[in-house]
Amino acid sequence: MNIRNWLLITLSSAVISCVVTLYFTPHILMAGINLKAHISNGHGVLSIRPKAEAGKDDIVRMSPDLLYSACPFSLAEGAYRITSPNIGSYLSMSMFAHNSDNFFAINDQQSPQGFDIILAKKGQQIDLPTGATLVETDSPYGIILMRYYLGDKKLSTINKFRQQAKCAVFKQK
Repeated sequence: MNIRNWLLITLSSAVISCVVTLYFTPHILMAGINLKAHISNGHGVLSIRPKAEAGKDDIVRMSPDLLYSACPFSLAEGAYRITSPNIGSYLSMSMFAHNSDNFFAINDQQSPQGFDIILAKKGQQIDLPTGATLVETDSPYGIILMRYYLGDKKLSTINKFRQQAKCAVFKQK
C-alpha cells in the first residue's frame, strides 16, 4: 500500500470518529443523567437539590447563588404538568431533550405569575387547563431543570416555594 492510501484511510477514520463522537456523546450523557435521576427518584418526581457545595455537584457548573430542582421525564408515561409559584426573585425553568438540546426555557420575567406548563409529545391531543402553556417536543425523555435565585432571601423561604413546585404526569379530565 502506498502512502496515499494510508493517508486516505487515516483521514477517513479520523472524520468518522469525530462525527460518531459528536453525535453520540450528548445522547450517552443525557441517558446517564436520566438513568441516575430515575434510579434516585423516578420519572415525574421533582428532586429538590441541596445548596451547591464544591465537589458534590452532579449538575454541571452549579452557581452558589442558585438553588436547583430537577425532574426527569419520560413521555411514554404521558404528558407532564410542571408548576411553580412566583418566588419574588429570579426563577427559571429549562427543558432538555434526550440529546441535551435545550428545547424550552422560561423565567419569571416572561411569566411573572409563576409557571403552569404542560409538556407533551408533538401532535398529542391535550385538554389544556386555563392559563397553562403547552410545550411540545419530539424527545421521548429528558430532564427539566428549575433554578431559584437565593439572593438575600433565607434558604427556608425559598425552600417553601420549591416545595410547592410540582412535576408529574398530567391527568386529563
